This record gives sequence, C-alpha cells and structure tokens, in this order.
Amino acid sequence: MMRPVLPLLLALALPVMLVGCGTPAEPAHMSLRSAERLQLRSWIPDTLKGQIRLGAVSGGAETWKYWGSRISDDSLRIAIDESLRGVGLAAVMPEGGRFELQARLLKLEQPKVAADVTVALSVSYRLVERASGRLVYERQMRLVHTTPLDAAWLDMNERLRLANEAALHQSLQTLVRELIELRLS
Repeated sequence: MMRPVLPLLLALALPVMLVGCGTPAEPAHMSLRSAERLQLRSWIPDTLKGQIRLGAVSGGAETWKYWGSRISDDSLRIAIDESLRGVGLAAVMPEGGRFELQARLLKLEQPKVAADVTVALSVSYRLVERASGRLVYERQMRLVHTTPLDAAWLDMNERLRLANEAALHQSLQTLVRELIELRLS
C-alpha cells in the first residue's frame, strides 16, 4: 500500500530539489568589462577625468536565501564604482572630484516562474556639480534583458541573476557613454 505513495512523494519533491538557493547579483558581472573600459577610456574628456565621486546609492534589496535574485545596494555601488574607475571617471581621492554621481534602483520586475527569464530594470542616475549644487545630468533608464532556458537549465534563480546582471551592465554602458558626451567647461 505504501508503494503508490512513494512515486507521488518523489514527483512532488523533485521540483523542490531542483530549486536552488537565492543567487544575488555579482558586481563583477554587472560592471564594465576590461575591453569596454579600455575602449571608452580614450574618449573621456579632460573636464571629467578623475572628477566624479560616487554619492548615494540606494533602492537595492538583499536576495532572499531560498528564492530569487536581487541587486543589493552594496553590489550596485561596487559595480558603478568599478565601472567609473575602469574608464578613468572616478575621483582619485574619496572626498575629491568636481561632481557627485547618485544612483537609485527604482524597480526590478521579474517573473515568478518562467522558462526564458525576462527582467526589467529601472534605474535613475543624477550627476551634480558639488560646489554649486547644479544638476548636470539626470536620466532614468528602463532596460529589459531575457536569459534563455539553456543558460541555466535547472535553476531559475541563476537565470534571474544572469538577467539582472546583464540589464544593469547595459545600464552602466549607457551611463558612461552619455557622461562622455556631456559638454562641460
């Protein structure tokens, strides 16, 4: 009599076993890659070289240990800082720099369950001249990235992480390119 129950229990337990732990986004995968940094570094105007101090970074959330993937404030801060430093925009001294960059993760839209995981990331950036308080640059971006099922067959949390990281990486690419195009005196 217990035999018919065993396959049923295994069938119910299999999805639980396939679900991994929550996987937080990693800054190294979100920041600009070495090749991108090298390419962009030569385009930095003199008025911005070493002139951006990273200010407030907020809106992130810690990943729940059993499910999902989120981008924490610390991971967001590290990814932005590494990207700015990599292209030569970051101030050399912690309190230095003519400008302050503020970032806020506004929204992270993720599916509950999906084969191909599509996330939408909304982030806001503000660049302020420190001496005058003048707003130099302000931009809200919404980026969408899809990670296909074959990127991580059995772990949706991993697909969520990959999609989160790719969306923020695209955001940082856009941010740096737009900062380079600013005409500041």
